[in-house]
Amino acid sequence: METGTIDKPNTEAPTETSYRVCTVDGCEDKHSARGYCPTHYNRFRATGTTDPTRPASIVHPLPFLLSEEERAGLQERILGRVSTVDSECWLARRPYEIMGFRGAKCLHRLAFEAWNGGIPEGMEVDHLCCDPKCVNPEHLEAVTHGENIRRSKEWHRTGTTELDRRNRRD
Repeated sequence: METGTIDKPNTEAPTETSYRVCTVDGCEDKHSARGYCPTHYNRFRATGTTDPTRPASIVHPLPFLLSEEERAGLQERILGRVSTVDSECWLARRPYEIMGFRGAKCLHRLAFEAWNGGIPEGMEVDHLCCDPKCVNPEHLEAVTHGENIRRSKEWHRTGTTELDRRNRRD
């Protein structure tokens, strides 16, 4: 029987990088997206900048990333996926419909961001009309998870939506 030799792994460091590196000064990590490593790219998405001293106040920072033309284009794309705009609710084809825009997102979240700005950190988008198909930005509000659950329970208990309560007060 012949015995073979086992090759040892190459332990020498490469002399030059064979990949693109992050564009942030002083960072030598491997490029991932938009010229940034994963750390800086995620920081950019969360805050709109790669500066680590700026706190993340926006979860989905579309206002930082979109020009007015892009924002108008996004609004047009959203309206193209809506079956009715004449009624009070703008109804998507399916509840919580997903649309691809810089990653897949629920259509109601994109609508809120396109018309109202970013969603604050720790907040959810609530349908004031309690219709999960609705993407009318006037029927969407950023609320805490607890408030979203409270409103849902109230609607299931009484059949009265937050929008109904607000309209009664006016």
